[in-house]
Amino acid sequence: MDLREDFDPRLPLIRAYGPRHFVLATTRVEGAVLVVPEGWVRLGARSLATLEPADLEAAKTADPPIELLLIGSGRAIVTLPGPLKDVIAQAGWRYEVMATPPALRSFNLLLLDGRRVAGLFVPAEI
Repeated sequence: MDLREDFDPRLPLIRAYGPRHFVLATTRVEGAVLVVPEGWVRLGARSLATLEPADLEAAKTADPPIELLLIGSGRAIVTLPGPLKDVIAQAGWRYEVMATPPALRSFNLLLLDGRRVAGLFVPAEI
């Protein structure tokens, strides 16, 4: 699906997504991804349950710091695993868990608005 947001080549906007991938700016990325205003990192995890605390390193080291972490959990909203909650709490981020498609749209809007937002997205049908 094409999201059709305003395009700014300097920002890692999610331009489109499919059952197992995302298109960030002009690059197709298979699988889960962490996106910060400065770029993105492909993650080896296939679900939120298999994420490692180190998978959030790009968001933890972002400068200026991230204010909000949007989490697209796939087709359904899920409860975050304890280790992931711990990393988020230690970083002091506010966060929101939602199905991936609305999380992607929210991320793009907040990024275009100049907010310090990060997105952790699992494809809807990985």
